[in-house]
Amino acid sequence: MLLDPYDALGGDLLVHIFSFLDAPTLLLCSHVSRCWQDCAADDRLWQQLAEMEWADKVYVGPAGQRTDLPWRQRFLLAEADLQRTAITVEELCAFRWTFRFKPQAGIYWLGLTAGLRMERLFSEDGSVSAPPDDALWGEHESRWRFCKTRDGVRGHYVKINHWPSLDCSRTTGGGWRMQNIWVIYEAILPQGGPYSHGLHHGLARHLTG
Repeated sequence: MLLDPYDALGGDLLVHIFSFLDAPTLLLCSHVSRCWQDCAADDRLWQQLAEMEWADKVYVGPAGQRTDLPWRQRFLLAEADLQRTAITVEELCAFRWTFRFKPQAGIYWLGLTAGLRMERLFSEDGSVSAPPDDALWGEHESRWRFCKTRDGVRGHYVKINHWPSLDCSRTTGGGWRMQNIWVIYEAILPQGGPYSHGLHHGLARHLTG
C-alpha cells in the first residue's frame, strides 16, 4: 500500500515541497485530498507565487491591492483579470498615454510628428487633453466616450470625437493599448511603477513612475 506523502512527511514539509510548484500544478494538488488541499491553500505559497508572477508586470489590476482577501484568491483574481480587455473609467483616466500615428495615417501626419513624444490624458468629465509641453496639441476640444459597436461588431470601444473607435487590448506585462486604423495609444506603465499592483485608492491621477 502506498503511503500518502502527507502522512510520511507531515504538513510543513509538504508545504515546502509545494513551494517549488507553479500555480496550475498547485491547484491540481489541492484536489488530491483534504490534507493536500489545506497545504496547497497555505497563504505563504500564494504570496510567493504572486510576488514572482507580478515581478515583471507593469499592471496587475485592482485585485492586486485587495489586502482584505487571502493571497490565493487575490492571485487567482488578478491573473484572471489579465485576460480582461474592457478597460474601466478609473483605469482610462488614471494612466498617462503615449500617442502616435500609424503609417496608414499618411505621410503628412507621420512627418509632422516624427521624433516627437506625445502624451494624452483622459479625464472623468469626458475630456481628453495633453501635458502643457506637448509639441503638437492645439486648442481643439477632444471628448471621449465608451461605445458598444464598431462597424457593426459588438465590443467595448473608446471613441474620441468623430474619429474611428479605439479597440482595447492588453500588452506584454499586463499593460493597456488602444488603437484604430490611424493611431495607437499605450498606457505609460513602467515595471514596478505606481500601478504595477493595481489602482490605489486615492492615488493621484496621471503618474508616470
